[in-house]
Amino acid sequence: MRLPLTLVITAVVLSAVLLGASGELLRGPGWVSNGPGAHLGAGAHSPSTAGTSASLAILAPLPSSPPWSPRPAGLAITLEEGAPLTGSVVPTTPSTVPSAPLNVTLHPSNGAINVSWQPPLSDGGAPLKGYLVVWSPSVSGSGTHSVGVVLHAWVSGLVNGQVTTFQVAARNGAGTGPFSSPVSAAPGTLPHAPTGLRAFEGNGQVTLSWVPPTNPAGYPIQGYTVNLTVAGSSALYGTLAPPLTIGALTNGVSYRAAVQSFNALGPSSWSGGVPFTPATSPSPPPVQSATLDTQTQVVTLSWSAPTSTGGSAVVNYTILWASSNGSSGVAHVGPRSTHWSIAHAVPGSTLSFSLVAANRMGRSSPANVSLLIPSTPLESSSTPPLIVLGELTLVIIVVLGLLFMATRNPPGPSAPSRTQVSSDARAPAVAPPGYSLPPSDAMPYNRR
Repeated sequence: MRLPLTLVITAVVLSAVLLGASGELLRGPGWVSNGPGAHLGAGAHSPSTAGTSASLAILAPLPSSPPWSPRPAGLAITLEEGAPLTGSVVPTTPSTVPSAPLNVTLHPSNGAINVSWQPPLSDGGAPLKGYLVVWSPSVSGSGTHSVGVVLHAWVSGLVNGQVTTFQVAARNGAGTGPFSSPVSAAPGTLPHAPTGLRAFEGNGQVTLSWVPPTNPAGYPIQGYTVNLTVAGSSALYGTLAPPLTIGALTNGVSYRAAVQSFNALGPSSWSGGVPFTPATSPSPPPVQSATLDTQTQVVTLSWSAPTSTGGSAVVNYTILWASSNGSSGVAHVGPRSTHWSIAHAVPGSTLSFSLVAANRMGRSSPANVSLLIPSTPLESSSTPPLIVLGELTLVIIVVLGLLFMATRNPPGPSAPSRTQVSSDARAPAVAPPGYSLPPSDAMPYNRR
């Protein structure tokens, strides 16, 4: 049996009015009842054929304050032929745009920046559909990039060293929400490693120098880190610029150093390492003696190795000598030498010596010694006694021989010498050519 259409509509309206007046029957999730004024929504319709149902949406006005939730709700009433009037609450929840994303962070790299963020506190009542990332400046002035429901975006094509500002907004079915607070960064890369590392050893220390890297990375060099290794252990030292002096090292111990630079993005790779050994100059070589050989008149200087090499082996010895008679000189001998001789012993003079040991770090302070050369040469203590006795015997024999000859030839007139000519047997004088004989042989020759 089919009910007239006017009867159906009338029954529906009456039921809605009764339900709205009571309020308690229709109150539920998403439903608001705040007195009279309920009206028929635009979505109401009625069945046109037998056996179908009619649905009616009734909207109530929004309250201005709690305790009611500020969400509109709908009432669906289904009428069926031969069935009682029934009703149910159907929520209808309109959405708003989401709030701004949180904690936007920038991660610069070479010509690009990776932007990351956290979801907004409110999705606006509808599922998020994605995010919108904007930045400025870019190659074309500004940029926009839409991503899905992810929490990062890779933005490339940027200029190293140029500060770029980013903002992020969330999107849902109601539209795009507000943008986050702006954050800025410049793209760039890690710096290059320093070059030309050199080590200058000292007494228990080292001074390191290097050439700073060129910086096409877009970020200035902020400092350097030096890694010092010895016997399997290492220590790090920082500095803002070269050179760097490191002390409290052990002389004679081998170390190795390397250096790296760093900027705001991080450190470079390590430079090539350089070995070094701290050291200092040796101690003065102890002089043992300066002796004169009276037979050869040779002076010999003797010494021993320094008590301390300073951490570096001795490479040579230098002897500076000077005589009180005004002569002087210098000599160099090898690191294994322990004596040196000079044949310059002038009687009555004084020979002075300065002995210096040298290693790769420098020269020691001098060890000084002087030797007085006697005015009268003394017999060498090394002369064999037989030679002295033989010389004395020879002198005695000569003296006895002279005495013997004197006793055999007593003093008296001496016989004429063969070179003498008596006056009785004088040979006639012969004048040289061109000369005449003088009147007497006691007179000098006269030239004609």
